[in-house]
Amino acid sequence: MGTNKVITIVVAIFLTLVVLGAAVSQGWIYLNLGISNDNQNHDSTSTVGNSTITYSWSYMGTDWTLTETVANATYISYHDLPKTYHYPSYVTKSDAVVVNIAAELKGDAETRGYNTAQFILSFVQNVPYGTDENTTGFVNYPRYPVETLVDHIGDCKDHSFLYASLMESQPENVSMVLLQLMPNNGGVGHMATGMWGSGYSGTYFHYDGRDYYYCETTSPGWKIGQMPPQVEGYDVTVLPV
Repeated sequence: MGTNKVITIVVAIFLTLVVLGAAVSQGWIYLNLGISNDNQNHDSTSTVGNSTITYSWSYMGTDWTLTETVANATYISYHDLPKTYHYPSYVTKSDAVVVNIAAELKGDAETRGYNTAQFILSFVQNVPYGTDENTTGFVNYPRYPVETLVDHIGDCKDHSFLYASLMESQPENVSMVLLQLMPNNGGVGHMATGMWGSGYSGTYFHYDGRDYYYCETTSPGWKIGQMPPQVEGYDVTVLPV
């Protein structure tokens, strides 16, 4: 093998390690606290027509189904935006699809006497989980809430963007933040949300004079204020939205 080829290979390996190292250090590779699946990223290239999304889940012993129509043009408008790692920008509380879904979920919760925030959290927790690499081929591919809903899949940051968006879209007496969690050893990180509101207990993070209770968005069953033991002791960065 020639000297030039050896140098090229060494440089390529070095650059690959640098990229992966940066991805981990920035929390670009996230911990799966739910159940992975093999659903693939929604592939839509047409701006004509609509997509119908349907989600089914169980809460408090009752089966629920939510169906929403999303214009393909709306999906594409988010899908084609340049990807940024300013994560609060992915919280789209004013998007019409987000507002409609949040209003429906809130109405269902109030009709049954459920806690609205916990009911909406149960919906988000039941959105299928998948890593960016498995569903898009990229190490880090943050999705806007409409993308997550139409793709029918997302990782921890996508679930967190969706929950924060749904909660912020309604006139609830709450305030949301994103919680970026990284282990002290620099390993795989995680993202969740924090919610300020009355009547909650458990694990919280103090920010700007308020206590934001931990909300795990990636797998069913976690209550507001419950923090999975896998991420206890992680360094937490609060990202206001």
